[in-house]
Amino acid sequence: MRLLVLLLTLAVFPVHAQKPAYAVASLIGDRLLVVVADKSVGSNIDRNRLDEGTGIKPMIDVIAPAAQKAGATHLIIALKNRDDARLRVADGMVGLGKLEGLGFYVDNVMRMTNSETGEGAVGFVAPFAYIRFLLVDLNTGATLREQVVRESHAVSSQKATVAWDALPAEQKVQLLQHLIRTAVDDAIPELLGKP
Repeated sequence: MRLLVLLLTLAVFPVHAQKPAYAVASLIGDRLLVVVADKSVGSNIDRNRLDEGTGIKPMIDVIAPAAQKAGATHLIIALKNRDDARLRVADGMVGLGKLEGLGFYVDNVMRMTNSETGEGAVGFVAPFAYIRFLLVDLNTGATLREQVVRESHAVSSQKATVAWDALPAEQKVQLLQHLIRTAVDDAIPELLGKP
């Protein structure tokens, strides 16, 4: 009888429970999207057509064997998220059309005002990071948790003759990197269930 109880206990509570080990894959950096706002009269149909993709299962099937071979039990995967353009400006959100993944949104006609200096400018450029993070159990292939993050930051300049030039190239890259780090910092603790 004791042996039976001991065997049942071992079946329910394995002696050597495997601690989670995480592999990380990112599928967001293969291209940067540049979207130029087109304020036209008429239909509100999204003319910025982006590939919707065929699902993530084929991608996980490709990544899983290498991750498991390296000892991973779980996969954290960063995917492009497609959603409405909602770009952060001083007093809220603006934007037209759809955005996906990483890139820059350019509006050449919106009037902007610097809330600190009161200076006015026409147009803005906004780096954005629209990312969907998944936590996948590699043994079952099940998605355990999902976090969607939309980061952006609009910049305008009275000195720029076109909105794209509101930021020099180096600052565009730095700001985009900052948005990616912010997205990761926001998503990963939630994904792993940590406060």
